[in-house]
Amino acid sequence: MIKDYFGIEKLTETKDLQVLADGKGIFWNDQNATNVFCHNGDAMHFFGLMWFTPNISRANHFHKKFTEIICVVKGEVRVKMVLVENKNEVAEVILKQGEKLSIKPNCAHSFISTDEAIVLEFSPQNLEISDLYDFEYAWWN
Repeated sequence: MIKDYFGIEKLTETKDLQVLADGKGIFWNDQNATNVFCHNGDAMHFFGLMWFTPNISRANHFHKKFTEIICVVKGEVRVKMVLVENKNEVAEVILKQGEKLSIKPNCAHSFISTDEAIVLEFSPQNLEISDLYDFEYAWWN
């Protein structure tokens, strides 16, 4: 089932560093700054920052080995996911500021935002270009 291929976590909305030690993430605003700290206990081998332009789809691909983790720093992002081996298995979620999504291998995904959004992308694995596969699908009809 598609729900076995992703997980959503709402980050704790307070500056509680013990939460980080427990392998969770935290998110809070103070002094006009947005703070997002994510930690899952693994070493980070890949990190990216995505700045979304409104109504422009991103990703539209899948990985066979790489687990992709994204965390919304600003705005909201719609995510559509499709199982590679069964295009009838589809899920769509809206991620809000302070939410983290983990996408397992063989789950194709696409992101879109109706407003400007900022997203962190990271993984405990190295991203290999040979592990990026385009996925043909009517993503945003």
